[in-house]
Amino acid sequence: MDKLFLKKDLVTGYKLTQDGVLTYIALRAIMDQSIPLYNKTSVVDCISVNRMAFALVGSQEKYEKVLLDSLQRGIYELKFANEIRVLQDLSTKTSNEYLLDFSNLYLDTERERFVTIFSEEIYKILACEGVMKKKISMLKYFVAIVSTFNWSKSMRKLQGKIGTMSMEYIALQADISSRTCIRYNDILTEMKMIY
Repeated sequence: MDKLFLKKDLVTGYKLTQDGVLTYIALRAIMDQSIPLYNKTSVVDCISVNRMAFALVGSQEKYEKVLLDSLQRGIYELKFANEIRVLQDLSTKTSNEYLLDFSNLYLDTERERFVTIFSEEIYKILACEGVMKKKISMLKYFVAIVSTFNWSKSMRKLQGKIGTMSMEYIALQADISSRTCIRYNDILTEMKMIY
């Protein structure tokens, strides 16, 4: 079970849309899988939109256009937020590829606030039945929920399993309405991802 560490201020609130969060999660997953990026022996890598989709949902015959378009928009969003530098756009008519500088995506878990999510959770949300656009929004919502969990040692067995923030607060963190939260809660409960 791969655990991903995400910058809390990036994945919650208004800094990034759901597309930016999706792309950020994909790039963080790629960083953990790439030995040179992980060890910081290199901070530059060639990334395609298909590679990011693979990092999120594994191999598939064909990735949904909505997913690929969302990842594509997320690249530009992260670029404008100064989280990545696009050193070279290698895109052609049929594929989107970039030479990226990952320097700003590194996370210091000693100093920065972070959210932890598992790759299985990402896959479960993006591979479930439903419209991809809604699943991408639900992923941002799930990350917002997880960001409110109490990780203090005093929680013992319940550490990282209980959040005490209101639905209104989580809705703000996920940039969606409270009604959408209720709908997503029902789906996530059915999937046994929240209780």
